[in-house]
Amino acid sequence: MHGLSVRKGFNGRGLGSFVIDWCADLVSALDRRFVRLGCDARNTKLCAYYESLGFVRVGIAPTPEHGDYIDSLYERSAD
Repeated sequence: MHGLSVRKGFNGRGLGSFVIDWCADLVSALDRRFVRLGCDARNTKLCAYYESLGFVRVGIAPTPEHGDYIDSLYERSAD
């Protein structure tokens, strides 16, 4: 997944989790095992949100080409 956002005023309605679940269904239908995503490791609120949706942090990857950005890598079973 890449670039998921919810327009201001529509947050808190479950749209993000709906889209993520839809992606997981598609991934499963394609006979794949995981939904994977990444976010800035310093964004603790977003990391906690993904973890609340069942994602598990599987790694951290510094990306020097993007300055001080550190990618927190997550995955969740598509089942």
